[in-house]
Amino acid sequence: MHINRRTAIGALVSSALLPWLHHVKNARAQAPKVQHGARTAQGKAAILKYREAVSLLKSRQRHDPASWHFQANTHWYPRTENLEEIFSTVGASPAEAQKIEAFRALALGGSMDGQNVEGVWRTCLHSSSSINYDFLPWHRAYLLCIETLIESAIGEPFAMPYWDYTVAPLLPTEFRQPSNNTNALYHEQRLLNDDPALPIGAADASSSLSQEQFGFFDVTALGFSLDLESNLHGTIHVFTGTAGGMADPSYAARDPIFYLHHSAIDRLWESWRRNITDPDPSDSAWLARTHRFIGVDGAPMTWSTQQILDIQSLGYEYDTYEEVLVASNELRPFGLGATLEIANSRGQVGGVLVVSAPVEVPLSAAELPFDAKRLTEQGRFVLTLENVSAQTNPGVGYRVYFNIKSDAPPEEKAARFAGFFNLFGLVEGHGEHGAGGKTVTIDVTPLVGRGVIEPPTTQEEFDKFANAVSDKAAFTAALQLIDFSNNQLLSARFMAPKIVDVTGKPPYDSGWRKILRIQARAGSAAKTAGIGSGFILFNYLRPQTDPAPFPAQGSNPDQASKNNQVMLIAEPGAPNLKDSAYWAVYDSKENGYRSAYFLAAVFDLPDNPQTDGKYYVPRACADCHGHVDGGVVTPGGVQYPNAKLQLPGYRSLGGPRGGERLFSHCRDSLVGTLFDGGTDKGSPEFARAFERVRTLNAEILQQNQNADAGLPVPSLQQQGAAKWNELHAQSSAHVQPIGRALGSLKWTAGIQQDEQLLGLLNKYCYRCHSSIQYNIFDKEQVHLRARSMAAFIRGNIMPQGQDILANEPTDAQLLQDLLTFLSNSPVKDQGEPL
Repeated sequence: MHINRRTAIGALVSSALLPWLHHVKNARAQAPKVQHGARTAQGKAAILKYREAVSLLKSRQRHDPASWHFQANTHWYPRTENLEEIFSTVGASPAEAQKIEAFRALALGGSMDGQNVEGVWRTCLHSSSSINYDFLPWHRAYLLCIETLIESAIGEPFAMPYWDYTVAPLLPTEFRQPSNNTNALYHEQRLLNDDPALPIGAADASSSLSQEQFGFFDVTALGFSLDLESNLHGTIHVFTGTAGGMADPSYAARDPIFYLHHSAIDRLWESWRRNITDPDPSDSAWLARTHRFIGVDGAPMTWSTQQILDIQSLGYEYDTYEEVLVASNELRPFGLGATLEIANSRGQVGGVLVVSAPVEVPLSAAELPFDAKRLTEQGRFVLTLENVSAQTNPGVGYRVYFNIKSDAPPEEKAARFAGFFNLFGLVEGHGEHGAGGKTVTIDVTPLVGRGVIEPPTTQEEFDKFANAVSDKAAFTAALQLIDFSNNQLLSARFMAPKIVDVTGKPPYDSGWRKILRIQARAGSAAKTAGIGSGFILFNYLRPQTDPAPFPAQGSNPDQASKNNQVMLIAEPGAPNLKDSAYWAVYDSKENGYRSAYFLAAVFDLPDNPQTDGKYYVPRACADCHGHVDGGVVTPGGVQYPNAKLQLPGYRSLGGPRGGERLFSHCRDSLVGTLFDGGTDKGSPEFARAFERVRTLNAEILQQNQNADAGLPVPSLQQQGAAKWNELHAQSSAHVQPIGRALGSLKWTAGIQQDEQLLGLLNKYCYRCHSSIQYNIFDKEQVHLRARSMAAFIRGNIMPQGQDILANEPTDAQLLQDLLTFLSNSPVKDQGEPL
């Protein structure tokens, strides 16, 4: 029969438990159980119940399905296990002997009540020498069975806590102390009993969480399931226990921490599923695969993979979920000629495979098994080690470094650290596969980002790759160096005072930006989809005194762009695109430019808890650049109806002398606001640099005109772009604020009130109100709001966060007087408030 977390254990449960089980069933129907982290108060309370249950289960006969040993052997057991002793009927009554024989058949397979039954022992499904994708479903079902067993032992509902090592990579104290048999959670075969800390980086789940697909069923390639199983999952096993404990799948499930580890793995799976559009494979055989276990008193418990994909239907959820950043799907082979160092993580071990010192393995082109199809489907920089084998279980994990010598200093090793690999489950053929060579896959995308591994950038380097693959023609067709014709690729570097870093103390770091515009090539996927061009924006924060604000190749990662933005511009009338532009944001180069749905708010003070330190796409982008729609729901299902600039009490770029600070950065720059033009505005370099900006702004105006098609009044963005192009069609000279007036009602040079008021609005309000709701250079729009603007200044609401009344009382009073004067002007009737 099929049992889930909302049903009772089954007909074979002892009658004494039936009233309690009915109560649990009804409770579960009302609300899902919550699995908590081991460090939380709820998690610690659950661990105490867990210890009570484990103590009882360990006291039972090993042949009893309600015993700790029976259930641990469901996962796996060593070939040296004395099965005859476990299922011995010597001295048992006839009834008891019959029961033991029935339990033997349930465990090992055999005849039961005249029928052949399949045994449940040693049925854990893992990938070792081959690939399967039953690892996550099987262990989720296994946890369901174990939880039911725990509940039967303590007589109340139980939710298995998870080992929250992604936050605190320490073995929970309850599993180490007291360190004797009075503590049912203590296990002698552990490496972490004395030193509870996992190695730095061992609990990093980012590689798995960045995968785009669950798995690739037709090739040996990365995917969430394989990456998580082979890397973080196995690494935690080998760094937690010895070869007679967690490091060996034959014994691993006998350690109580095993189930908290797999609860953590299950939580990571659910975290990933919640952030992927189509997280589950559609393979019918995989969905129909059944996972069978034996519960209390021999009650069968069976689920198909399809039945356990949705944890809500199973009646549980987790207290928190991991943040997921899905990687972009690009073709990325990694560089050749690297040196791989495999370093033992825990000292010497016994057996045939002994690694007591680093082993350097040179990798030549001929030894790298590239495959064009795998590169196309994976979209990551990947190191693959094939046919890794061992004659005995080494019981350790290994660190992998690139291009490094064994005597390198710690800081260099940290910079060149690629990841861990382990041989968990390899030696004894753990899972449905026999023993054999293992394929080790390590995502080295971050190393590429840090410049440790370089992708090909020249024809010579590209040819080196092409000559190393099995199908050179397919590889060359999929990956080729492209020559861009004149104007297809355009770039400019300039100061961006809006993104001044105000998180430290003055003098504040200046914001700098590098913009790259690429036109879609004829016949490209972008062109076919209706995309005409794309903009890539890199953001840097450097001291004003820095003569080189844009970092050189291979420089310190701290100098690199932290927030990288991409905007794809639709061609007018593109049939398959409903929007005129599409935004995307990406993590730093150091982290492999992983795609995200927010920008880190390094340019604002994150002192408002509602903002959680992030700008969410597209809402926060729109609230700086202008928009007409409402809020946005992130992939995580969280709605953010307001961006930072609209949150009351939020200190944005303002602060004391905020507006003045903006423009002092431009004035005091050592290298010129337009970086590639230098400081001499009469030089040929400046003319060339300004011409690139002129070309970009002409294209931006055209894009806004396309986006505004059909609107009765041009948008603020179109008006601003049109004004800039008008002023700078033939001139690169700076234009004073009074000369940038928009609209039919102009700010007028020579009128003192106009010059004073526009100057103050430019100083305090332009950062927001150049594109949000109205533009301060449009006098008519300011006039419509003048009275409410004066009221906001009197109430210290605007400018946001600047406390203008205390820090600039003269300016504050003058702003109020001038706005009041404008509001009483008979030029226009007063309009709506701000």
